[in-house]
Amino acid sequence: MMTTDDKNQKQNQISKQETPEEMMRKQQWRAERQKQRDMEQEKKRQEEQAYLRQVKQEMIDADLFEPLTHEEMIDIIREERQQGRKKKTPLTLSKDMKLIGLLLALVVLIQGLALVFQTFNIPAIEFVKTSIALSFDEEVEQIKDTVVIIDTGDGRGTGFLISPDGLIVTNAHVVDDETEVTVGIKDKDVTTGEVIKHIPEVDLAFVQVEGRDLPYLELSRQSVEAGESITFVGNPLRFNRIANSGTIIGETPATLEAAVYALDAPVYKGNSGSPVVNAAGEVVAVIYATRESVEYGRVGLAIDVRTVQTWVDELAFGKQN
Repeated sequence: MMTTDDKNQKQNQISKQETPEEMMRKQQWRAERQKQRDMEQEKKRQEEQAYLRQVKQEMIDADLFEPLTHEEMIDIIREERQQGRKKKTPLTLSKDMKLIGLLLALVVLIQGLALVFQTFNIPAIEFVKTSIALSFDEEVEQIKDTVVIIDTGDGRGTGFLISPDGLIVTNAHVVDDETEVTVGIKDKDVTTGEVIKHIPEVDLAFVQVEGRDLPYLELSRQSVEAGESITFVGNPLRFNRIANSGTIIGETPATLEAAVYALDAPVYKGNSGSPVVNAAGEVVAVIYATRESVEYGRVGLAIDVRTVQTWVDELAFGKQN
């Protein structure tokens, strides 16, 4: 038999039950919230995909690349193994490692460099990671705008614009004995460049393309110092306009008839002709080779910009006469 208290408790429970209209409103509210969350997740996914496509387009040019031969691939593998033994660089995980992993997978699938990246995951990750980090720097993006791809048909390298009307600096060994080369300018159609000056004794060459109001780099008038931080952009391996950083080790003996600096920096095949830029955004040297160093391992070699300036002045004098 129910007591008065039991009847009151049951009555209170009945009065607290939701009406059908209230239940319907709650269900609609939950559905709307779920729909909003789904839309936000889809938007985020699309933004990530768009970013990856942009990075792919920036770093890879399907029309202008030099396939690596088996011998070149083996050389790269041996060099990276030696570097790995010397430096013993630890792998440090960061928040952007998921993005780096996705990017590496994309590059490996498209470019067929799976062997290099699989075998040498640490150098490969650091190489791409550094370039992506630098790419968020507006000044580095401006340097990239000036860097061009030089293709002779038998090989490829890097060059950079030093005037708004299309004067390009590169290495003599990049253009070889060609009088014309194919030039890839960022956000422009591939064009033909005329080799107007070839100076093998200093490993410099000048290429002229047609153009107006093109982005270009200023040549520094300041002397470079040991320990100075630098940035360089080039077309190493199968990549285009890869940015990286390093430091000036100092002047070093070389066979060229020019002052040459050693760079503590990750320089690879295809970086020949890359501009070495100081903190002021001015060119201080031009990369042309690498060398093995007992203290630093593989180092980059770069021609002092003063040699470049001398020949630029001579070209300008020749035009006047």
